[in-house]
Amino acid sequence: MSKQVKIGVVGTSWWTDSMYMPALTKHPDADVRAIVGRNLDHVREFAEQWRVPNVYASLEELLVNESIDAVIISSPNKHHYAMAMKAIEHGLHVLCEKPLAMN
Repeated sequence: MSKQVKIGVVGTSWWTDSMYMPALTKHPDADVRAIVGRNLDHVREFAEQWRVPNVYASLEELLVNESIDAVIISSPNKHHYAMAMKAIEHGLHVLCEKPLAMN
């Protein structure tokens, strides 16, 4: 039996909702621990829909409060590079939507 990978997801877009969350929540080795988004009311609804226990308004809050193994960055493109680098600096595995940077 393998250890579950604890995951934080940044972004609540339609892509996250239709592509990432169905696959992650059905996979026996994935444990989505937190969702990050700007509008906390929406993030709470999103998390409730997918049965994710924790919500945060920023990646920084997630990094301080959660013990995770990986982060999926599905936020607006202009934030990808800074978020990916911050997660990497914290020793996390990163899956980042394209583009990784704006230039």
